[in-house]
Amino acid sequence: MRTDQEIIEHARAVLQRNAANAPADRRAEILPGRKFRAHRGGMVTLINRSLTRVTFRREGYSDICEISCREFDRKFTEVKS
Repeated sequence: MRTDQEIIEHARAVLQRNAANAPADRRAEILPGRKFRAHRGGMVTLINRSLTRVTFRREGYSDICEISCREFDRKFTEVKS
């Protein structure tokens, strides 16, 4: 039978191992001012991203657009410069 200390050490090891394999959060990479390309080819500039909504401006369009994070992730890819 394991001691309490052994159980605690085992739990810590499991948590550390699982944390290393966790997928990266894409929202952490998305910062205002970055450029993205829409699924139809148009360029957009990110203005803000909350937990549920993304605010951006399309090239050649003066108004601000807003869609859900899920839809933004599906329709836009970041342009690496």
